[in-house]
Amino acid sequence: MSKNNAYSNVEVNVSPSCPSIFQTLTAVYQQVGVEQFRQHGRIDPIYKECCLIIAEMYVKSPKGVTRINGQAAENFIVQEVYMELDGGHLQKVVEKFREQGHRIHNKKAYLQTSLYNVMFEFQAEVINDLRTSGMIHPHEGGG
Repeated sequence: MSKNNAYSNVEVNVSPSCPSIFQTLTAVYQQVGVEQFRQHGRIDPIYKECCLIIAEMYVKSPKGVTRINGQAAENFIVQEVYMELDGGHLQKVVEKFREQGHRIHNKKAYLQTSLYNVMFEFQAEVINDLRTSGMIHPHEGGG
């Protein structure tokens, strides 16, 4: 069998208990509005990589655990946080990734943690901006 035909007879069993990562990836593209990151006819690969990390988390068992910032986090919690992500969050993650002054040894782990943390950082940043602009009282807006 030639190399091009090696996988032609492989059957993929996709069931409700085993969702397709690529079908899930399509849904993640819609969730975050990935098309907004298209430039010069293509989507920057770092955004696609972030979406793939999110999709991978969605197809994992909610009962498992994932390491986030070196700590074990239950998958269902990470999944719920990821479900709230949008394009603005992705943009923030990519900006921070590109601003790093040191070499990132485990890019996937870094992005996975950043995607989790950005939800909390994003909200804190908005509240801080509102406070410093005088739009809310220093004791309003949480924390």
